[in-house]
Amino acid sequence: MTAPGFAITAIALLGITCSTIYLSRKVKTPGDYFAGGRSFGWFFIAMNTLCGGIALEGPTIMPGSFSAYLVGGLWSSLLWLGALPFVWMIVPCLRRGRYLTSADYLRQRYGSSFATAYAAVGITLLVLTIGSILYITFTITEFLTGNAAVKTWTIILIVILAAACVAAGGLLTSTLTNSAATILTVLAIVALLSHQGGFSNAAEKLRDLFNPKHLDALGVASVTPEWILASSVTTFFGIVAHPCIMQIIATGKNEFTGRVGFALGVVLKAAGANWWMLVMLAAGIFISKPQTVFTSLSAYVVILSLFTLALSGITFCAIAASALLTQNIFKEFLRPFAADSQMLIVGKTASITVIFFGLLSAMLASTSLLQVFRAVLIISIMMGLPILGGFFWSRANAFGAFAAVAAPLTLFAVLGRSFIPEMLSPPGFMGFVFASGTIAFVIGSLFTAPPSKECIDTFSLLLKTPVGMEGNLVETGTPVVYTGTTDGHLWENKYPCRVTWTGAFITALLGVCFLGCVLFFAR
Repeated sequence: MTAPGFAITAIALLGITCSTIYLSRKVKTPGDYFAGGRSFGWFFIAMNTLCGGIALEGPTIMPGSFSAYLVGGLWSSLLWLGALPFVWMIVPCLRRGRYLTSADYLRQRYGSSFATAYAAVGITLLVLTIGSILYITFTITEFLTGNAAVKTWTIILIVILAAACVAAGGLLTSTLTNSAATILTVLAIVALLSHQGGFSNAAEKLRDLFNPKHLDALGVASVTPEWILASSVTTFFGIVAHPCIMQIIATGKNEFTGRVGFALGVVLKAAGANWWMLVMLAAGIFISKPQTVFTSLSAYVVILSLFTLALSGITFCAIAASALLTQNIFKEFLRPFAADSQMLIVGKTASITVIFFGLLSAMLASTSLLQVFRAVLIISIMMGLPILGGFFWSRANAFGAFAAVAAPLTLFAVLGRSFIPEMLSPPGFMGFVFASGTIAFVIGSLFTAPPSKECIDTFSLLLKTPVGMEGNLVETGTPVVYTGTTDGHLWENKYPCRVTWTGAFITALLGVCFLGCVLFFAR
C-alpha cells in the first residue's frame, strides 16, 4: 500500500471508530437503537434512502447490476422515481403509526400470525441481502486489485467494523456511515474523472460504449412506457413491504421531514448512483483488465468508497433484522415485559448474529442460493398488497392478508415452471400478482369475520393524530409502540391534504420528466 492510500484508509477507519464511540453514548433505549430516537432531519433520511439496505438497486450493490447488464442496470435506480409519488402519500401513515417495525403494524392490524410470518420473511431477506452485499464487494475488490489476499482482508475488516458499529450506536452509527459513504463516493467520482483526463475524455469513452447499434444488447431497447409503469408500481410495493422501510421513513422528526428526505434520497439515487456507475464504466471497470484502469491513489479511493457503501448497507440491514428479531420474536413470544436494558442486549446480539449469518450466505453463494433470494424477495413484494390494504380498507383482515400472498404462490406452483419467465417480466408480474392477489384479498376479507371495532378505532386514531399532538393519544389511552421526537410540522398539522396532493403532483412531474429525458436520449 502506498503512503497516500495508507493515509486515506487510516483516516477513514479512525473517523468511523471515533464516531461509533461517541454515538454509543446516545443509545439509552430500544427506540434510540432501532429508530435513532426518531430525531433525524431530512438530510439524514436522504442519506439512509440513498445508501441504506432498502433495495438491491442502491449504490451499495448496484455494481452487480452493471457487471451483468451494463446500461440495463441504469433502470434499477431510475424506477424509484416512478414510485416516489405513491410513497410521498403514505409517509404520514408510516410515521404516525409510531411503530418500530412493519411487523408491529401488521400485528395490530392483522394479528400475531401474519406479523410473525412477515418477520420471518423479512429477516431471511435481510440476511441474504447482507450476503449479496459482501459477495459483490469482495468480487469487485478482487477484480480491481487482482489480489485475493486484499479481498480476504477487506471482507474481514468490513465484518468486524459492521459488528462494532451495530453493537455500539445502532441506527445512529449506520446513518452517519451512510453520510460518509456518500462523501467518499463523490471523492471516488472525482478521482476516476481525474484519472480519465477529465469529464470530456470520460464522455468520449461513454459515447463509444453507448453506440446506438449496441443498445439492444445493453438493455435499453426493451424499455417501454408499459415496462416503466409496471416496474414503478412493483418498486412501490417492494418499498412499502421492505423490512427496512421503518428505519428510513419513520425515523424523521415529523411527517414532512420524512417526505422531503425520502424524495431527495430517491432523486440522488436515480441521478447520483447512475452518475457513479457511468464514471466507473468510462474508467473501464467491468470491461477492462484492472491493471489498465487505475493509478494507485484512484484505486484506493474507489475501493474505500465501495468499502464504506458496503458497510453502510450491512449495518442498516442488520439493525432492521435485529428490530424484527427483538421486537417481534423475542418480546412477542419470550419476554413480553422485557426491560429496556434487556432489549438492548438482545438487539445488539441479534445484529451481530445477523451479520455473521450474512457472511455465511456470501461464502456459500451459489445458483440455488440466488433462487432462494429471488423467491423470498417476490414473497416480500407480494406482502405489499395487504400492507397497503390495511391502511385504506377497514374491512381487511388476517385471512384476506394470507390469501393475498398464498393465491399468487399457489398459481405459480399449479401453472408450472414454463409460465414463470413471462410472469416475472414487470407487466406480467404486476398483472398476475394483482389480479390473483387482489381477488383473494377482497374475497378472503369479505367472507370471514371482520376486525374488531376496537382494533380499527385504535388504528384510525393513530393515523389521524399528527406528530406533535400525542397528547390526544395519552388522553384516550391509545397504546403506542414508540413515540420518540414529537416536533410536529405546521403544514402537516394544518394543511395535510394540500401537502399530500401538491407533493405527489410535483414528485410525479419530476419522475415523468426525468424518465422521459432518459428514454428520449436512449432512443
